[in-house]
Amino acid sequence: MFDKIIYSIVFHILHILYSQTITLGSFFIGQARKGGNFSKKKLSWYMNTGYQIGLKSPIYYSGKYESSDKIDIIISNHIHSYDLFLQTSIINQLSKKNIYYVFKKVCIFIPGLGFNLCCAPDIKLNKQMEYDLDNLVTSIKKMKSGIIVILPEGTRFTPEKRVLAQKYSRDNNLPIFNNTLFPKMKGMWLICNILTQENRMGNIIDLTTMVENCKNQKVVFKNLITKDIGNTLCVINSYNVPPLQIIQDYDVFKKWFLDIWKIKDNILENMHTVNDTHIYTRLPSNINIKDLSVLLVVIILFTYLMIKTNGKYLGYSFIVSYIITIIRYKLLKKKL
Repeated sequence: MFDKIIYSIVFHILHILYSQTITLGSFFIGQARKGGNFSKKKLSWYMNTGYQIGLKSPIYYSGKYESSDKIDIIISNHIHSYDLFLQTSIINQLSKKNIYYVFKKVCIFIPGLGFNLCCAPDIKLNKQMEYDLDNLVTSIKKMKSGIIVILPEGTRFTPEKRVLAQKYSRDNNLPIFNNTLFPKMKGMWLICNILTQENRMGNIIDLTTMVENCKNQKVVFKNLITKDIGNTLCVINSYNVPPLQIIQDYDVFKKWFLDIWKIKDNILENMHTVNDTHIYTRLPSNINIKDLSVLLVVIILFTYLMIKTNGKYLGYSFIVSYIITIIRYKLLKKKL
């Protein structure tokens, strides 16, 4: 348990180092988007080692990852608070594209990580459609290529939430899912529409993930730290660009997407264990030397700034970054 706690602390420290040097510095030269994205990308190596070594949960994957030359959308079920680590690790193994996350805008207040996300060109949502449409259009128009990661369930799976989701399905004569929550599709549909209008719509790639010792359970941070969660398994399914007639009509899109979600739920129902070694490939957990070299430079820069200000730099930089974050948080209701 102790080493898991250490890895979690290191994760936050690393994001603070990058956010208060690279990201904050880039903001003052008018390159906040590039700086935030650079910090996020350079720290992605830690997501892999932090998950597999830190949480002691080796990642195994199977299936076919088919990327396109446009903006692909990756969907995944939401199982725990370290899903970000899991998805980033798998995507970086199979693709060199930039990753853009879709998340609630309140996440930009997480110390360190939040300021990197605040400045990076990820999609921040108010969870209010009248505001989010402008945010989506503005964000996607700035993307030239890459991968958008969406968690359609909108919240982490728990048995209690499953009961509510199944009741909603029964009340509305919709498919009932046993291993996932009923997906929220309006935002996904809007993103597909905007990408199609911009002629940037790529493939949809589904990551179906399961942690061996946590299937269909409520997994909170305490569980990840204190328990043996076992191996993490992922089955990948790729779907070609949806036809225009599906994209144009929400009801048609909803039916089409629910068919994909049925496949996901069935995969989870019959998920093989890691003992079936002929099915899965082990994800490497090696550390990138180039990224470690960049980290060393960041540590030296941060140390220099702390020495020059007699230890006051961290406090001052946090104040400035939070002022910037608050301003951007309020602007999200108008534009990104």
